[in-house]
Amino acid sequence: MNKYLILIISGSVIPVVLLALTLLTYYDVFTPVAKENTYGVNAYVSKSPPTMLCKCPYLISFSTKYTVAITGFYACKGLFCVRQMSPIVLDSPPYESHTTTAIDTINVPWQVGDNVDIRLKVAPVHDYGTEFSDWQASMIDLGPSRVIAP
Repeated sequence: MNKYLILIISGSVIPVVLLALTLLTYYDVFTPVAKENTYGVNAYVSKSPPTMLCKCPYLISFSTKYTVAITGFYACKGLFCVRQMSPIVLDSPPYESHTTTAIDTINVPWQVGDNVDIRLKVAPVHDYGTEFSDWQASMIDLGPSRVIAP
C-alpha cells in the first residue's frame, strides 16, 4: 500500500516541479536584480497611432548613457505583464543613445495616463559593441512609468 502511495505522489510532483521551473524561468527569477541603475538606462511606453506596417498600439523607448544590450523587458500593470525577449544593442558613446521598438501584443489593458512598471534585462557589451553575454545580464527595475500619447 505504501509503495503505491509513493508512486502516486511522486508521479504528481514531477509535473508540478516542471511547471514551477518553467514559470520561474519565464519570469527571469534566476537573473540577478541590480541594486543600482549603473548603465543609466531609462524607458517609457507610448501609445502609437496605427500604420499600414504596424498595427501595434504601443511602443517602448529606451535610452542609455553607456553601450549595453537590452536582452528583454517586462511592462506590467497589476497582474498583467507583457514580456518581450529580443536583443537590442544600444551604442551610446559619445552621446546618449535612444531607440524605440514595438510591443508585439495588441491585447493590453493600458490606456494613455496609466502607470506601468518596467523591468529591463540588461547585459554589458564587449569587443567594441559586437558581443554580449546573457549570463552577465541583470534585471533593472525602473519602477512605474506613465503611458504617454505620441
